[in-house]
Amino acid sequence: KGTRSMDGLPGKKYWQNHGKYTMDITVNATTKIVSGIETIVYENNSSDTLKNMPIRFVNNLHKPSSPRGGSVSEDFLSNGLTITSLKINGEVYKEDARKWGTVGNVKMKKPLVPKSKATLEIDWNYPLSKESGREGQIDNTTFFAAYSYPRVTVLDDYNGWDMLPHTDRQEFYNDFNDYVYTVKAPKNYVVYGTGDLLNPDEVLQPEFAARLKKSYTTDEILHIANEQELDSISQFSEMQWFLNNEKKQLKELEETKYLVNQPYQIKLQTKEGLCVDETEKEVIPYSTDSIILIPNVFTPNNDGFNDCLYVQGITLDNECNSLKVFNRWGQVMFNSETEGKCWNGIYENKPVSSGVYFFILKNKDKNYHGTITLVR
Repeated sequence: KGTRSMDGLPGKKYWQNHGKYTMDITVNATTKIVSGIETIVYENNSSDTLKNMPIRFVNNLHKPSSPRGGSVSEDFLSNGLTITSLKINGEVYKEDARKWGTVGNVKMKKPLVPKSKATLEIDWNYPLSKESGREGQIDNTTFFAAYSYPRVTVLDDYNGWDMLPHTDRQEFYNDFNDYVYTVKAPKNYVVYGTGDLLNPDEVLQPEFAARLKKSYTTDEILHIANEQELDSISQFSEMQWFLNNEKKQLKELEETKYLVNQPYQIKLQTKEGLCVDETEKEVIPYSTDSIILIPNVFTPNNDGFNDCLYVQGITLDNECNSLKVFNRWGQVMFNSETEGKCWNGIYENKPVSSGVYFFILKNKDKNYHGTITLVR
């Protein structure tokens, strides 16, 4: 074929196929499901016309029906890969990946001729196995999402398509590809990943982002974050309010005199561990005969500011005026008819966790409803 030489070096006609992978990956910490929206631009550099497009998904090793090199526990097993959408060059393919092992074969509707490209679009998901080793759940809040995406298996000049199953003893290999990916995880999680972080200014506090950028241009040994800084990941180290992009203390916001029907931008920035997050809302004050102010954020952290959720403009003292707060499962967390005029974030004598809660405010013959964010 002319692809290899007698001394083992690549020959004059040597080639490798290549893929450009773009992936948006989400890790759901509650359901332990990893999901992805993936695009592969696959380049056929061979002299062969490809009638099939084999897809390898290494983590199907966890399926009960997959061959393995040894015995496993029940916690090692899972349902494997589910493909919810597959397109090749814009054409829809109905593939049931639940029938695949670690390699599945897709018969192409239009063959891929030499020196041409195909675009694959795949939406997929799979559950993390309870037992971790090379990947899986390390504990209830720590996950190793390795080998977590479907890929085109290798086509080479020696064996053709690599269709050998991964058995945990019999291994696999990949083309030399290019990857751009995003990872979506809960904001109080630290994410480790291979490659260069492309948006440090968006997800890291300025000091940590600056250290990371410096590491790209120096031979000096740098710690992007030390152990003490990582230990602070579970605590908000700083909360900063902004009014029209000007820093304000919360008390200043409460005491500011606002113009009626004039829009204001209110922003809350939180710094937690390495990361920074912010939310911004446009607020337009208005005037009625009876003004009712319902906060959308409160922070019951015993610092003397915004520790208790209460409604301004009415008195919560009877069945005509009452406030109920619910969690995401519809369980009543607070009822002003029986628990007083202000909710301090306590339910059954225990602090509830940070998150979004729902409220119903009853004011005479009119009801108001919406969401409240509790931040600790």
